[in-house]
Amino acid sequence: MTHALIIGGGIAGAATALALGKAGVTSTVYEAYPSGGDDVGAWLMVMHNGMDALRAIDADRPVIERSFRTTNVEYLDPADTIFASGPLGAGHPDPDGPRTIRRADLYLALQGELLRRGGKIQHGKRLVSAVGSDRVVATFADGSTAEGDFLVGADGVWSTTRNLIDPEAPQPQFTGLTLVYGYSRDTSIPTVPDTCRLVAGGVVYTTSPDNETFWASGVPGEGDGPWLKALAAQFADAPGEVPRRIVGAEHEEVLATAIHHLPEQLPHWHNARMALVGDAAHLSATSAAQGASIALEDSVILAMCVRDIPDLEQAFATYQRIRAPRAQRLAELTARQVRTPEEARDNARPEVRAWLYEHEIHWNEVIKP
Repeated sequence: MTHALIIGGGIAGAATALALGKAGVTSTVYEAYPSGGDDVGAWLMVMHNGMDALRAIDADRPVIERSFRTTNVEYLDPADTIFASGPLGAGHPDPDGPRTIRRADLYLALQGELLRRGGKIQHGKRLVSAVGSDRVVATFADGSTAEGDFLVGADGVWSTTRNLIDPEAPQPQFTGLTLVYGYSRDTSIPTVPDTCRLVAGGVVYTTSPDNETFWASGVPGEGDGPWLKALAAQFADAPGEVPRRIVGAEHEEVLATAIHHLPEQLPHWHNARMALVGDAAHLSATSAAQGASIALEDSVILAMCVRDIPDLEQAFATYQRIRAPRAQRLAELTARQVRTPEEARDNARPEVRAWLYEHEIHWNEVIKP
């Protein structure tokens, strides 16, 4: 039976293991961190297309149980006036999405489902090299090795696998912004049920059914903060109250991560025995809340290609042919600068992102090279 080595136990890694398992391929996940993935405090949204990918591999229920629905969106101008609103993915028939979830809870949901199905996860395994022709042998920082038929790099922003596939690959660059995010139960924050609010000036937030507000904002620069002080200064002269209320609220925790991106499209997502999924393959500065969902799509499509195309290199090439244009289109969408209120209103139209939400995966469909 074919066996895969999966590098990285985060969203893309766990989902790839689940998808390969459904396709009849065994795998072992090798996670560098002792007890999970990095950036465990962040929150994210799994959009309609992400939920569709999870349903394709029967992994949607564990995610639903750890998340809450966020069905609507409101766009606020600097004075807190709503200039556009509506359902997220207007008219989409998805009964479950979109879902808001802490990244750590998404890890736990997917890893837990993988273990329930008999999957294997080894922690404390940081990849340093991988070689092979007929099979692949991976070497880890602790000196141990593992052998498999192929290797999947789900190792994120600072992917070692990316550089093993292509030593000349573009490297992640700092965008100049640090994403600050947190959680609050402060009732002074103006909330709207089931709604994600995007406030001009760079604040996004949503509130759970039990009144916990998840929020995020960008701060220029990189370092250790203090982030709330930096945000308070950033919004001190804003005409609206919403950003100041969020920053001035009592917070359960506040975290930050520097935002990086790949400055150009990655030319090689694979070689004969290795392939990339998720941020390792395509990393945008912003993702229209699509980072997790696009990674989930990658995982399922890669597994279907391996299932249907006996020649591995041809399967990987087909996978890149299918996935790269969609990832590039998303990168171009999110790179588009919005300079005026008119551009903001145009950008908020549901049809602008309909092609993202309406993506569907049919597991029983045969993929041809």
